[in-house]
Amino acid sequence: MGDDVKFEKTPFPSSVPAETVIETEEQAGGEHRQVVKVGEKALYEVKVDTASATITYIGKAAPGTSAGAEEWQILRIDTSVLAADILYADGDTAFDNEWDERAGLSYGP
Repeated sequence: MGDDVKFEKTPFPSSVPAETVIETEEQAGGEHRQVVKVGEKALYEVKVDTASATITYIGKAAPGTSAGAEEWQILRIDTSVLAADILYADGDTAFDNEWDERAGLSYGP
């Protein structure tokens, strides 16, 4: 506990087209927005919110989806426990949640 998490760059698997890129921009409140593209076509948008020292939310939706639309897949990572809890909103991987409501959603395996 207390060790900083370090992320390493890993190459995409060979099944992912070489022209795949991830564009990242910082947004207000410490959130990050990423768009995953193959060539010029955007596949999905990812938002990351480090809500606290132990809670991080990650949301994925079609590019341009409003944060208030019920079209987000959201997961919560809680590192306050020995083995980090990685749980999906509503306990499933459906794209049916609002990014704006992420903190008040129920999460489960």
